[in-house]
Amino acid sequence: MARELRLLFQGRRSALVLKTLIFGFFLALVWVGGFSLTLSIFFIIAATAVYGSPSLNNFKYLASFLVILFSALFLSSRAAQGWASFLVFAAFILLFYLILGLKNLFLVYREKWHYLLVFCLIYALLLIFFLADKSSFFIFKIAALFLAIFFLAKEFFRNSSPFSTVFAWITAFLAIELIWAISFLPIGFLSSANLSLISIFLIIDTLRRHIQGTLSRYAILVNLTIFVFLTILVLAGSSWSI
Repeated sequence: MARELRLLFQGRRSALVLKTLIFGFFLALVWVGGFSLTLSIFFIIAATAVYGSPSLNNFKYLASFLVILFSALFLSSRAAQGWASFLVFAAFILLFYLILGLKNLFLVYREKWHYLLVFCLIYALLLIFFLADKSSFFIFKIAALFLAIFFLAKEFFRNSSPFSTVFAWITAFLAIELIWAISFLPIGFLSSANLSLISIFLIIDTLRRHIQGTLSRYAILVNLTIFVFLTILVLAGSSWSI
């Protein structure tokens, strides 16, 4: 019996690795082809087919999957040659493996892995937002970011609270207010994204602890201390420019 379970485990892991490699191959193909519309469509079709088979939990992680597709195409097209492009490809390949592991119930401690996935995807969205030209269509871009954060937050809170929609609205609203304010700071896009991620982490972690009943004065003090310390580090390492 133990041998059969071990073989089943190895078979599922091999299937996840193979699907992840397929995702990585088509993403690399798009990059080599100069991110043409045709290759991008092929990539989306291939990734969707790989993600959707089997159909277990397809809609449960749909928001994360869609963000992975969009972020992978955009950030890969903006990444420079060399280590930057390699890091972007490696990051999205790992994220795709992670979402497949969550969807197919392969990973243990799925709540913690989902927590990591959501924050990585929010960070990717923040990089896209602060990299984009905000001199035109700013309202539409920040509205799109609001909706993306809302659906990611709703996906995350859905497993722990029947009021996931309410918590998602709170998260998205507070996050966008902070992002809007940070976007006016004369710091680089990377520092802006880091500072925004720290703020969103404080929001989501506070709400998560409230739902779990573990929110205390000590936890709030620890979170605020971490927030202040990391904020000082980000601002100190930023290139201020007017």
